[in-house]
Amino acid sequence: MLQITGKKEFRAIVRFVYSFLKNKFFNGRVYFRIGTQIDGSFSNAYFISSEKGVYLLENKSIKKLFSTHTFGMAIDDQSIFLACSNDIETFIIKCDKKKLLKGSFSGKKIFCKYIADPGSRIHQISLSKETLWITCTFDNTIIAIDKNTGEIIKKLAPFNDEFGVPILNDHN
Repeated sequence: MLQITGKKEFRAIVRFVYSFLKNKFFNGRVYFRIGTQIDGSFSNAYFISSEKGVYLLENKSIKKLFSTHTFGMAIDDQSIFLACSNDIETFIIKCDKKKLLKGSFSGKKIFCKYIADPGSRIHQISLSKETLWITCTFDNTIIAIDKNTGEIIKKLAPFNDEFGVPILNDHN
C-alpha cells in the first residue's frame, strides 16, 4: 500500500501521474485534476478527470472509466459529481460511486446550460455538505446548487466593469 506522509510525497505522485498520462494516453497534451481520494483519506486509489475522460488510478495501474470532456469532479459518500461539456452544452452529472467503480456508468444530469462555444463552460466544482459550487465562464459567475436536485441556491457575480456593474457574459 502506498503511504503518503507529506507534501513531498504527494507532489511526487502528481508528477508521476502527469508524466504517465501525458506520455501514455494524450500524445503530449494533458489537463487533469486529481480528485478526492476514493475513501476520503490518503490511499492508493484516485479518480482523475481530464478532457479525454475519467480514469481510476489504483494499485500502480490506470483504468479508463468512460470518455467525456470533464472539467471538474467532486465526491461524497455515495456520489461522484462531474462537470462535463460538449459543443452545445455544459452540465453536471451525478453518478453512483459504487456502480462507477464496478465499471457501470449510470448518471443523471442535475444541472445544464446551453453554450455558444466550447470555451464557455463549467470549469471546476466543489462540494460543501449539500451544496455544489460551480465556477462558470459562460456568464462569469459562481453558482451554488443543491447537490440532489440541481436547483440554484445562489448566484454570485465577482467581476464588475468600470461602472461597478457585474459582467454576466463570457468575455474570454
